[in-house]
Amino acid sequence: MSGYGGNHEGASSTWPPLLTVVNYASWKGKMEAYVCQIHDRAWMAIEDGKAWHALLCAVDENRYKLIQNTRIAKEAWDILEVAHEGTDVVKDSKLQVLQTQFELLKMEEDECFNDFEVKLMDIVNQSHQLGDPYSNRRVK
Repeated sequence: MSGYGGNHEGASSTWPPLLTVVNYASWKGKMEAYVCQIHDRAWMAIEDGKAWHALLCAVDENRYKLIQNTRIAKEAWDILEVAHEGTDVVKDSKLQVLQTQFELLKMEEDECFNDFEVKLMDIVNQSHQLGDPYSNRRVK
């Protein structure tokens, strides 16, 4: 079994995005959007049973084991957030690593601009997901 909702990848209006070991940063934003589309107040009322069910359907078997004993979405969400982002101390450490990567980032001579932009945006997006967004001015 790959997640509570069966084996699926990606998201649709009926299936939430699948959380795996490596995609938490992108999954988090997609899942917030998915929960909001269930009902316009679903995110505000994250303890709603639909949101909890959506979370259970959106995780692989390993992530499901972390939250299978929860009964409200907020509790499951918080467990997943700590498991993937860590505590505040871990987040700060990750942000320091990203800051160093950002400062040392250079475009290689044989690298095309699109590949460089992907590397840059990966650092920017990871930093944003950890609560420290880069301003457009700083990125340019």
